[in-house]
Amino acid sequence: MPHFNNLADAAEFLAKQTEIMDSYSRFQAKRQPWFFSPNGSLSGATSKPIHFNTWADWNQLSQNQKRFLIERAHLKETSIGPKDYDKLKHAYLFWPPRLYPVYWGGGDAEAFTCSVFVGDCMYYCGFNSNNGKYHSAKDFWMGRVNGFRLVDKDKGVRRGDVCTYKGGEHVEIVTSVDGSKSIFGNLSFCSRGAGHSTGDQGEERCGWGATADRYVNISEWKFFRLAK
Repeated sequence: MPHFNNLADAAEFLAKQTEIMDSYSRFQAKRQPWFFSPNGSLSGATSKPIHFNTWADWNQLSQNQKRFLIERAHLKETSIGPKDYDKLKHAYLFWPPRLYPVYWGGGDAEAFTCSVFVGDCMYYCGFNSNNGKYHSAKDFWMGRVNGFRLVDKDKGVRRGDVCTYKGGEHVEIVTSVDGSKSIFGNLSFCSRGAGHSTGDQGEERCGWGATADRYVNISEWKFFRLAK
């Protein structure tokens, strides 16, 4: 597994992991109750079975392992039998070995994909989870995430800071701050995250352009930095 020292580096790597981003999209749209994560310590995380060589191995699988294989094989859970082994085996072979389907029902803040994206980036930087869950955007906004401190905007926001929006509605990771793209002296920044209302996952958004809302000093944004 890759390891990064800066959350922005992790965000740029994670955004390129197509299988993970696609799973975020389906999870966010409630088309499936799971998303892929590199973090196997999350509650509901399901590891790939060590082997699935014959139909006899089926009864040794956990319920979520079965659920995942059934879904990926496009089968119905109520009628699974030995006749389905070939399709299930095909699904097993295409299960990425270093990714865990995480079964979260959704609906709570920790299940929003913006929080999942930041949590996965933190995992790539050596953090684990909070009792099997990731911190929500509101946890950051309220300063409840151990190891992170509120950034004094007058002293400068920088690449790798966590940015959270408007009372904890959303959370992302700052990828750059650009003084040349400012308005009335207010620095603009770019950030990368997931869970946008458009359904985009992992894309970078900046303070200029059609949605000119990423400016450091507006009150809707707070920034948090890993304390050293």
